[in-house]
Amino acid sequence: MSAADIQAFLDAHNAWRTKVNEPPLTWDAGLASLAQDWSSQMAQSGNFDHRPNNNEGENIFAGTGTYAPKDVVDAWGNENANFHVDTNTCDPNTMCGHYTQIVWASTTKVGCGSATGGDGTVYWTCNYDPPGNVSGIGPLDAAAQQQASQ
Repeated sequence: MSAADIQAFLDAHNAWRTKVNEPPLTWDAGLASLAQDWSSQMAQSGNFDHRPNNNEGENIFAGTGTYAPKDVVDAWGNENANFHVDTNTCDPNTMCGHYTQIVWASTTKVGCGSATGGDGTVYWTCNYDPPGNVSGIGPLDAAAQQQASQ
């Protein structure tokens, strides 16, 4: 992945985090390698699914056409329409887990990768550490996240 794409991924993630006063993420080469490997496996198999037995947070995206890193992150971030900062919860029966992973208070690192399948589908993966979306804890509840990790 080019330095420009890495910076674009960081900028897009951190723009969403800034909106809810969370500190910026930093790029992690190990997470990027993990993400690249998984994107390549999805592209080879044509199966769009999360990595099994993954200990990292993970967002995945697939589509045909041309996507910039910002397009991918914004597709996840736009799930914020289903999230309420005042209650630190998502609307019932809606998708917002991609968004909550992006803004998860205790997450500090991200790494992303992409690969194109034989049919032209582009598969994107971003991995996060520490992982977010811990059951029973809101994404912006840093104190509860800290307590749960001890």
